Amino acid sequence: MKLAGLGSVENAHDESIWTAAWAPATGDRSALLLTGSLDETVRVWSSDSLTPVGSPSGGHALGVVAVATHPAGLLAASASLDSFIRVFEIDSNSTIATLEAPPSEVWGMQFDPKGNVLAVAGGGSASVKLWDTSSWQLIASLAIWSGFWSGGEGHENQLLWLELRLVITTSTSAVHQRPPHFRVETLGRREIGVGISIPKRDLIARHAPVAWIYQRKGLVPSLGLRTTSGNSITMEKLPEEMNDMKIKDDKEVEATVIDGNGTETGHIIVTTIGGKNGQPKQTISYMAERVVGHGSFGIVFQAKCLETGETVAIKKVLQDKRYKNRELQTMRILDHPNVVSLKHCFFSTTEKDELYLNLVLEYVPETAHRVIKHYNKMNQRMPMIYVKLYSYQIFRALAYIHDGIGVCHRDIKPQNLLVNPHTHQLKLCDFGSAKVLVKGEPNISYICSRYYRAPELIFGATEYTTAIDIWSAGCVLAELLLGQPLFPGESGVDQLVEIIKVLGTPTREEIKCMNPNYTEFKFPQIKAHPWHKIFPKRTPPEAVDLVSRLLQYSPNLRSTALETLTHPFFDELRDPNTRLPNGRTLPPLFNFKPHELRGVPMETLVKLIPEHARKQYAFLGL
Repeated sequence: MKLAGLGSVENAHDESIWTAAWAPATGDRSALLLTGSLDETVRVWSSDSLTPVGSPSGGHALGVVAVATHPAGLLAASASLDSFIRVFEIDSNSTIATLEAPPSEVWGMQFDPKGNVLAVAGGGSASVKLWDTSSWQLIASLAIWSGFWSGGEGHENQLLWLELRLVITTSTSAVHQRPPHFRVETLGRREIGVGISIPKRDLIARHAPVAWIYQRKGLVPSLGLRTTSGNSITMEKLPEEMNDMKIKDDKEVEATVIDGNGTETGHIIVTTIGGKNGQPKQTISYMAERVVGHGSFGIVFQAKCLETGETVAIKKVLQDKRYKNRELQTMRILDHPNVVSLKHCFFSTTEKDELYLNLVLEYVPETAHRVIKHYNKMNQRMPMIYVKLYSYQIFRALAYIHDGIGVCHRDIKPQNLLVNPHTHQLKLCDFGSAKVLVKGEPNISYICSRYYRAPELIFGATEYTTAIDIWSAGCVLAELLLGQPLFPGESGVDQLVEIIKVLGTPTREEIKCMNPNYTEFKFPQIKAHPWHKIFPKRTPPEAVDLVSRLLQYSPNLRSTALETLTHPFFDELRDPNTRLPNGRTLPPLFNFKPHELRGVPMETLVKLIPEHARKQYAFLGL
């Protein structure tokens, strides 16, 4: 971190710094600098000595992307990728309030000059939330501009930051194209002025006139903007990934919504589906029952179809009107017994003309995460047959999406593994981070939940492979065996420390395989901990062997999903006499479709499909 004219602070955080703000001097102390980082902390620095003041401030589950300080210099707010805003006292680090951020990633946050209001901007959601700082009550939630779109993954255009001029009156709100400055307007009887700084490397303005966008050495080309001399400048080219996702025909918007905004219990959602190929449209009604999940993506709620009585899960996410939703595009092509199925989708709007995409999914009542917690609560180990069943089905889902579809999930974790508690069938869900990985095309490295994040991602690799899912699945298998996460890192760098404590220090060759830029980096030399000492004594040696094959530093040395399915650890599942603890038969494990077996070598097929299941595969010549 560089401070022009003052000096510099090296290794200020464990990961990249995304945001910084000055806290003015008070009667008791000099001015302070606050920095927020992807290591999920905020640090406070003395402006006199450039030394840290107190311990790093935590309280977030994901990286900090915005920090704002109160004009009085006593309070600060930090916004995180976890969709929450923490308001805290700077000197004592005590939390004053926790606020829910606008939908999608926070791009900017600021107190007004008098300190009466905290304004927070949600980038993709094109909205601003305003809170009264005396009570921390929400004053308003405004959809104030036409929206911005983050540049494609790995797309390094040069837009660095943006300031919005927000004018609030008693009845209207608008963004004006003016040089950034504060101007006091009124909201009812309250005087406020709001300016929003948005620290983001990869923004593209989509509608103008909107704002002033600056670069290190002048103005960046952006649609419809003008330089300070009044000269117009042109539009920055959209990343190819965005062009591919652009909706070119209104017909691609699938269903018409009659009423689809509420998610509270008892709310009725009515939509129409079908109407293609001359077929009449069909009206379907859903009654919202309860929220079952939420996050930065949006919300998931359980609902019942009033026409059929079927229970479904509806995932509701904010949608830009002109771009396809990648998760929807992925879900439409998925068809596998171990992947949650998309029934249909519809769009809904709010009074503020916000568009939401609603994915209607099959409902599965439990998750692997809750099953693990259940056995922990009873102080028991999960029965080994369940460990085998769940992990086998995870790798079968991965073999399908990796080899059959070419998709990398990028967020494998117990919370995204749905489990039917009666049949013990497992289904992979939440394809919000999924992407087709193209060789030579960069991808974002800040992906995947921390405990399950592959080491090459921690090293900042951008040209990774589906092997990141294999690492995550290996972590899940270890957690099923242990009853707790194998690598419970408290930050991104601490995650690497946890991995090194088990696998030992990576060799230079292993580091090169993860990210060639780090080969000269000096790591403390730590010996690997024997795998058999990690797990309980009664853990089958085949289980330990499989974990060791999955959790390799070098991505290319990890077993593939298909190879994993043939591992001896799963031989019990191939025995026709194997039953669940309650005596019931196992869920379907060998109902492979032809495209799942396409290109699989004969020696692998022989291991993969047990004799009792080969009748339906006579065409393979087994």
